[in-house]
Amino acid sequence: MGFQKTHNTKRVTQPNLKGNEDLRNAQEHSLIPKRALNFIPSSYDSWLVKHPSALNSFDRLMKAANGKKIVVFLDYDGTLSPIVNDPDRAFMSDEMRAAVYEVATYFPTAIISGRSREKVKDFVKLNNLYYAGSHGMDIMAPSGPIRSSDGNQCDNTTLDTNVKVRAILTQQKCDEALKGVAAMPTNLSDTEKAEMDDKALSAIILCLADKVLREVAKEKSAAAMWAKLDKLYMTKSLAHKQCLKQQLYFFRMVENKSVSEQLSEFNKIIDDLANIDVKIEDEDQAFHLLCALPKSLEHLNDALIYGKEGTITLDEVQAALRTKELIKLNELKIDDSGEGLNVTRGRSDNRGKGKGKKHRSKSRAKGDGGSKFKCYHCHEPGHFKKDCPQRRGSDSSSAQIAVSEEEGYESAGALTVTSWEPEKSWVMDSGCSYHICPSKKYFETLELKEGGVVRLGNNKACKGNEVPFQPAKKFLPAIQEILRRLENVIKDIEGAKIEDNGFCISVHFRQVHEKDYNVLEEKVKSVIGKNPLFYLTEGKKVLEIRPSIEWNKGNAVEYFLDTLGLSSSSNFLPVYIGDDKTDEDAFKVIQKRGQGYPIVVSSTPRETNASYSLRAPSEVLIFLSRLAKWRKTCL
Repeated sequence: MGFQKTHNTKRVTQPNLKGNEDLRNAQEHSLIPKRALNFIPSSYDSWLVKHPSALNSFDRLMKAANGKKIVVFLDYDGTLSPIVNDPDRAFMSDEMRAAVYEVATYFPTAIISGRSREKVKDFVKLNNLYYAGSHGMDIMAPSGPIRSSDGNQCDNTTLDTNVKVRAILTQQKCDEALKGVAAMPTNLSDTEKAEMDDKALSAIILCLADKVLREVAKEKSAAAMWAKLDKLYMTKSLAHKQCLKQQLYFFRMVENKSVSEQLSEFNKIIDDLANIDVKIEDEDQAFHLLCALPKSLEHLNDALIYGKEGTITLDEVQAALRTKELIKLNELKIDDSGEGLNVTRGRSDNRGKGKGKKHRSKSRAKGDGGSKFKCYHCHEPGHFKKDCPQRRGSDSSSAQIAVSEEEGYESAGALTVTSWEPEKSWVMDSGCSYHICPSKKYFETLELKEGGVVRLGNNKACKGNEVPFQPAKKFLPAIQEILRRLENVIKDIEGAKIEDNGFCISVHFRQVHEKDYNVLEEKVKSVIGKNPLFYLTEGKKVLEIRPSIEWNKGNAVEYFLDTLGLSSSSNFLPVYIGDDKTDEDAFKVIQKRGQGYPIVVSSTPRETNASYSLRAPSEVLIFLSRLAKWRKTCL
């Protein structure tokens, strides 16, 4: 996937406005549009001839899309939500949200916006699609299943169920139904054949996940459904082999997940490859697994490789890993049986004979009222807050300590721990002695869940099971410095609003008086100066400061297609809907591919690389609703 060499976005040139230079020449270099420079279009009807309505052309578009994978890309402002004066109030309607959710249920869907990724996601409030913020400079890549280059999902769900389904059908004596009614035993009547087929069909359906079932729901016989599943998930095409081998080569074990679960994933990949006749030698399988070990288990690699001669097998590696995990789990078990500790405290025969305090014993009996320690819970001396009996409760088990002392030359204090019940609840200890939970075994497994965030170094949030792609990450410190200077420079311009979009900065002037346009523009330019690391662009009533890297929304589209495994496929159609100048880069990428539907949202004629048009977000809503409905009818 190559980067584009040019930006469609208009960059600033630094005009020299000294004295009373020609105003028209100054306006030609200005980013902020003036009324005298408004685009004078031809009629909208004639413009529609070149950019026909996507709604009027819907049936023709879907006819061409039949049998192909559709991927949907959407801008946010002006596309899913109306353009408003206050950018913080650019809310999408509930109807639009429902339409986007339904589209994302059937097609891979991504929103590519100039806003920060966190902000646009907060507006959309949907978790079943992908987000790219800062004009594609902050992408949360798909964390779901890899897709092969022919567009099929490389989830291989039915590969796991293949053996199970055949076993169930054999047990119910209806496995002959997989060959078709015509191939069933001749001694069966037509009614018996039909019953066997229905029984087999029901067994297959009950073993399939919902997503897989939607792909084959139209099939009415067991043989037809089995053949469709075989075509979708058991294909031996080069693309499918590439997809599965990619899963094997990129398989890595992680620290915070159980070894057994990860070995199961590895074995699944090996079995899937075997099911499509891809044979990998046992020793090679072992080496693949050794290369996938996390850092904490790297010593096993050396022990297994250098500790023996000859060959190594996959069973040996897996046995060593399971043994290591078993030892680790055993170490975590807590022995709460009683333990006796003898504590001997000697006393000098010369006690009291010396002069001064330095000859006095500093030892005190347990429970001595002179103890310096005081509980911050019950305010009684002699114990800490964590040992407070009131805090533990009357029915909770705690350590029972008995201490006996005798006077004499040698006195022995016998301390006996009779029982101990560790905290089982999750606690927040301000002293960090327990670090949220005292039992480490609670952290031995990891299950990915929706919700919850991890804060990155720049205090941006991302989901724990996702990794953002940020090609402009190195610019963040400089961007924050520009943001600080910009806030100080334009604070006196009424109506100007600065928006921190993570990897770019937007200066909105929709509510700025027209007489202040020039002043605002010059102040923004003064902050950038001649810094080659940044440049200025223009959007709809907004100026944007961006890093000088060859990356835009078009590159973001290519990145998503590559991540989805579709970059080299001809069996898919990208649909991109946007209204802004920055969306033109994405339109160009789709036009260059020669397949797909770039759709511009505009109620007035304009220069665009889009092939089709929609007038407003209201028509976008209709288009998305019809797209989801069309997909339903195809199932």
